[in-house]
Amino acid sequence: MNRLNTKIVEILKQHPEGEDFFDALDAMVRGDMSILNTFLMFVESNIEPKTKTLVLTGQFGVALMNLYVERLQKLFSDIILVNGGIRTGAEPIIFREKIINPHCVMLDDSFYSGTTRNNIEKALKAIHSGASIDTTFVVYDGSKNARFDVKSMFRYHSEKPLWENDLANK
Repeated sequence: MNRLNTKIVEILKQHPEGEDFFDALDAMVRGDMSILNTFLMFVESNIEPKTKTLVLTGQFGVALMNLYVERLQKLFSDIILVNGGIRTGAEPIIFREKIINPHCVMLDDSFYSGTTRNNIEKALKAIHSGASIDTTFVVYDGSKNARFDVKSMFRYHSEKPLWENDLANK
């Protein structure tokens, strides 16, 4: 079992579900440069450079921007940083009057119900009616059903055994 799997298992022992789990996971992911770097390599290997707008959220987005802004600018045509707390009820705030490329990719630490992504997409559409989040890349996917538009390094509800889960062991 590698570092990501081990850390997720540790968090699950302390916080088996709910907001406490996701808060602990979020803090762990954004504080681990090895996981962030592996995540960015995962994204880079699965995206066509310079063809999409990047959407980042909250403290995870700030961490990626602080560490990898030049790398992200090479990968995406534009970058939009959205406030955090959307999963727990905050309204997305997008400090833009226009969106140049309406085809977006979102990077986030976790995915469960899609609330964060859906609310951000709705806010993007208020600025540009054609805006869409085509793919969401996450470190951890806790949704019950796999989605074709969500790419994850670790998927909790997977047909694969834990040690074979997505990219978590590479």
